[in-house]
Amino acid sequence: CSALPKNNLQRVVINAGTRIEKNAFRSCHSLISITLSPEMTTIDAAAFSNCYRLAEICNPSALEITKGSLDNGCIAQYALNVYTSTEEKSKVMTDADGYVFYADGDSCYLLAYVGEETSLQLPKSCLGKDYVIREYAFYMGGDITAMTIPEGVTAIGHSAFMRCESLQT
Repeated sequence: CSALPKNNLQRVVINAGTRIEKNAFRSCHSLISITLSPEMTTIDAAAFSNCYRLAEICNPSALEITKGSLDNGCIAQYALNVYTSTEEKSKVMTDADGYVFYADGDSCYLLAYVGEETSLQLPKSCLGKDYVIREYAFYMGGDITAMTIPEGVTAIGHSAFMRCESLQT
């Protein structure tokens, strides 16, 4: 896994295997969702540390994974959703403009931007609802120079714009 392109790895499905080794996905800042294999028995320490955007985990294995936990290699440290059935539909979606949202009932979170623009006009809503810009949403958004935040944004998570070196307005 150390050879994976960690700078733009967004969704991972692990179809087979029993172990994820130490640091395997460490600092995959763009990783948003992962599906584990049903045979998974071990996730080593720090396997998912610094995966700030990892919001959704499908865990059909026997591993006990709890939102916010540092156990199992920190896989669920930033999770909004951990579910066990591969039949359950993902709550992560990407709109036509490249904004990645997590929508669960009345709650919507902007997780990331994967488009090409450098001057952003954020969406007015998420599925017609106000939303929160999640922590680390634009982390290391190196090419973003400007951003307009609409009234539909109700909160901005800590470090949402951390290391956005080119952001000026």
